[in-house]
Amino acid sequence: MFLIQPMHIMKQVTRSFLYLFIIFSFTVFSISSCNAAGDFPKEITSVSDTLRVATYNIRLQTTADKGNRAWTNRKKDVAQLIYQNSFDIFGVQEIGSMAQENDLKTLLPAYDFVSKGRDDSQGKTGERLGIFFNKKRFSMEMSGFFFLSETPSVAGKGWDAALNRICLWAIMKDLVTNTEFFVFNVHFDHLGVTARAKSAELVVSKMNALAGNLPVIVLGDMNANLSETAVHSTFTAAMSDSRIISQQPSTGPTGTFNNWAVTADNVNASERIDYIYVKNIRVCTYSVLTDRFTDSNFPSDHFPVMIRCELGY
Repeated sequence: MFLIQPMHIMKQVTRSFLYLFIIFSFTVFSISSCNAAGDFPKEITSVSDTLRVATYNIRLQTTADKGNRAWTNRKKDVAQLIYQNSFDIFGVQEIGSMAQENDLKTLLPAYDFVSKGRDDSQGKTGERLGIFFNKKRFSMEMSGFFFLSETPSVAGKGWDAALNRICLWAIMKDLVTNTEFFVFNVHFDHLGVTARAKSAELVVSKMNALAGNLPVIVLGDMNANLSETAVHSTFTAAMSDSRIISQQPSTGPTGTFNNWAVTADNVNASERIDYIYVKNIRVCTYSVLTDRFTDSNFPSDHFPVMIRCELGY
């Protein structure tokens, strides 16, 4: 009797601790909304060898957007979407100013990031690109950027582009799997057809020179649907479209530019302009995310694209 009773108690204690661990784990991994004070978590625990990688054009802050579309009224929705879907690492396009970047920094304390602007050769001014990453999960080993033009190290427009455009890259180290990989974040020109095609060629050339055989993710707003074969054939010759190679069927709409549509059903498949291309990476799932927190609009005029993936395949 004296031997059985302590063992019974030990099992009860062990079971209680197990329940507490499960509850704690669920709480950590399923953060989905602001707390009562409107704050977001300062840390996110991520230990799976499957990564959640995303691209998100958040739309720049502009006085042209009124009501719920104004950045001041939707910035917390952008952050909530990111936390709700537990992004591990993601590229952001259209950070319109340092003020908008500082809002992201304040709202996303669990993430570190690197960013560069497109209006000078040091990347200090102009609309910005950012690579954000869970600072408990990754270390950034190196980063850089180049202009999408005939002179990649000098600020300026390339080919027939209407605006300066850049590519931001980083070497990341996954502290869980001890694996290094590259992330390239792009925002191609919205008008220049030749510029988009040449930008794709330049990005692939830089990728080959920098990354070697390491896993690579190229993501961003390419302003080109699949009919622009000069863009996408360049990428598919060197990489894979994550939507096509996903082991599970894709979820969400095909189109990614919603143009402030009221419902996702109104987004045409031809509006697929945001992509995640991969090399030496296995894609488990592919999703176009349509989370919304108001009845009038989505958090941005683009849907984020997210994949779950494993490095080194």
